[in-house]
Amino acid sequence: GGSSTPGTFPFDEPIHAPGGMLSSVRELGRYGRMHLNGGELDGERILSEARIEEARTPVSQRETLVDGTPQEYAYGWMVREFLGDTLVCHGGSIGVFTAFIGYLREAGIGVAVQCTTQPETHPMYAGPAALAVALGEEPTEAVPHLALKRGLSELTGEYASYRDIMTLHVEQMGGGLALKAESDREGAMELPLVPKNIGDDVWEFTTAEASGAAVPIRFEHHEDGMDLYYQRWRLHKTA
Repeated sequence: GGSSTPGTFPFDEPIHAPGGMLSSVRELGRYGRMHLNGGELDGERILSEARIEEARTPVSQRETLVDGTPQEYAYGWMVREFLGDTLVCHGGSIGVFTAFIGYLREAGIGVAVQCTTQPETHPMYAGPAALAVALGEEPTEAVPHLALKRGLSELTGEYASYRDIMTLHVEQMGGGLALKAESDREGAMELPLVPKNIGDDVWEFTTAEASGAAVPIRFEHHEDGMDLYYQRWRLHKTA
């Protein structure tokens, strides 16, 4: 048995209303169910349907995911297409725990996730993965973060051209890759690779060289392994 140590609560202005919400996972689930039910909870009207609809109607685009899906922002909710449905969701963190709440409008299912430590997979990705499982879908294919995480690990390693004229090393860097030279010809070249298009057999990235030129980088998976295409070079994964 362990013991608890009293501590002060993390303080940050975004926690102030209306910029933050503190709740248990059970109550967070009830909050999500109220939104999913159009403003009703346990037979009681909490908010009007008009307010619920207003809250989840996008007013701006927040970002674009690596699979090309636009993630829009409404009034307190992030909204995007997910498995042919509309995912209404949000996540958060105050340093000592992280959380996610989200629901699918057409399927009529939702999930609330919280954890007290910084996990390997944030609830922002674990939540949609749980929704995918509930729909009988493969999470690593449905959730861009998981697809990216799986794919990047498969792409890392050593690559060599014909007769080892050119050798390159690929390693993971954040949400992308880093391409490093292993030959005297390229010196100490190191290029960040930003995902542009992720797929099962073909992965496309882009990078910017010292000249300022935008250069496409492509990985292709064949029966005999993985190939890397960079400028005029075709390199095969050797390790």
